[in-house]
Amino acid sequence: MTFASIRDFSILYATGTELEQLEHEFAHMLRKMLADSGELMLSVIADSASSQKSKAILLGSITGLSPAPTEYVMQGQSDGTILLSAGSSAAYDDLLRDFLDVLKKDGELPQEPILKPCSDKSMGKRHGDLRILFHNIFGYDRKPTINPQRRYLFESILYREYDADILCLQEYDGGPRKYLSPLLEEKGFLEVPADQMGFPKNCAPIFYDPTRVRLMDHGFFPFTYQSKVFELVCNNHNTKNFTWAAFEENKTKKRFLVISVHFYYSPDASSDMTNRVESNKARIENAREMFGFIQNEIYTKHNGVYADLPILWGGDLNCSYNNKKLDSLIASANGRIALDVLEEECGMKHVQKHATVFSDGIGAYCGYPTYDEALGYYPTFGRLDNKTFDSSIDHAYVYGNGVTPLTFDILDTSFAKKTSDHTPIVVDYRLD
Repeated sequence: MTFASIRDFSILYATGTELEQLEHEFAHMLRKMLADSGELMLSVIADSASSQKSKAILLGSITGLSPAPTEYVMQGQSDGTILLSAGSSAAYDDLLRDFLDVLKKDGELPQEPILKPCSDKSMGKRHGDLRILFHNIFGYDRKPTINPQRRYLFESILYREYDADILCLQEYDGGPRKYLSPLLEEKGFLEVPADQMGFPKNCAPIFYDPTRVRLMDHGFFPFTYQSKVFELVCNNHNTKNFTWAAFEENKTKKRFLVISVHFYYSPDASSDMTNRVESNKARIENAREMFGFIQNEIYTKHNGVYADLPILWGGDLNCSYNNKKLDSLIASANGRIALDVLEEECGMKHVQKHATVFSDGIGAYCGYPTYDEALGYYPTFGRLDNKTFDSSIDHAYVYGNGVTPLTFDILDTSFAKKTSDHTPIVVDYRLD
């Protein structure tokens, strides 16, 4: 089988299924990969029938094959039809890569379906008692990532594929509340309620699966810091806050606290030195405000019933270890940043440093995908291969006793990188 041998083929995917849009995305992704590698321009056809068709690559549900989430399959048929199917978005990456490899090597597809395992570290491979997914979802609509509703759909698929018990999300503004909330509810997630105390919105919510954990208590806090010398440094558009919740794990009956948080934003590359200095102060004060609230409000609530519970928290802190190298911050704060405050003053443990099973050594910010309005898919997406641990602005921490972080997995699949300018972080914990 060569690129030339499929020059007259079409790519077919099924309509009317739960995974229609996912399979549509990978059908067009396959089309682009074939065009880039073999100079082929195959057509992509939405087909409601499941019958076999000659001179066609059938993708996903239309093949009649049902691999597990951790598997994918390629099969050639006697009439020349090609069947490609995967059980998850992560498995599709492996499937398309292997299919192109067959074409490049003039190989043959097996006549019987042979299931192959996908390479993703967290797909279908939970560790410990609890899985939390942290994600800045980019809850807005601007070029090049237009059509946010499609990204929200992909996010809801991804969260369930990775079997999350709890979601800690950021940038959950008006659009997500209108379009993503119903999708998460359909997937079985409930939002932790928040008494916003007159604050206009909660952009850092927590969602949970009630079949896995029981919600016991909850709260909300908007950051209040405002620079006295640079008025733009404040709570950006009322989007910076944290939500907290007390949970009990349904099987073990062990209890713990969760916080989803978003710290003050300002671009590190800003040429305005005052902005850099005051923004760093804002994030340091965000860290201190949050820790003070934990000590003075959460741990004292109900006569201290939560004081001994571990806290599992994280989100977009808009702060990286690379900030410590900025001349402006060295001069103004001896290079001290919010991450130092969290570890040195507050005693927080950084999960990326302390996960005992495995931990990715990169950052989760990948940059924006681009959307093709004519074809209705994302032809390009961000990169993680040039990111480092020191450049990461997305972080997860644990505080207190009774919990061990086991994994820290920054999802690096093509599908994950199409959902936002940040990819999700999956963390597994053991409740001790």
